[in-house]
Amino acid sequence: PNRVYSAMGAGNDFVELVGVYSSGIIEMRGGQGGDTQRLVNVGAAGLIRVFGGAGNDTTFLSGVRAGNNIQLDGGADFDVWH
Repeated sequence: PNRVYSAMGAGNDFVELVGVYSSGIIEMRGGQGGDTQRLVNVGAAGLIRVFGGAGNDTTFLSGVRAGNNIQLDGGADFDVWH
């Protein structure tokens, strides 16, 4: 796909992206609440953006590759990155 986009709403949500390659960008957005985002063996020709949003979020990154850059922003509150 040219773009992979995930947006979580309010609440404690979980999203996992495994083995996906985008010819454009990948963008993951947590919402308000304690969200968990997992990106495993993911790549993009452009950039990868991961935003936690408000709440105590947990983000796991393993084997993540971007042709341009990777932007990480935990948002408000206490966030954990692996």
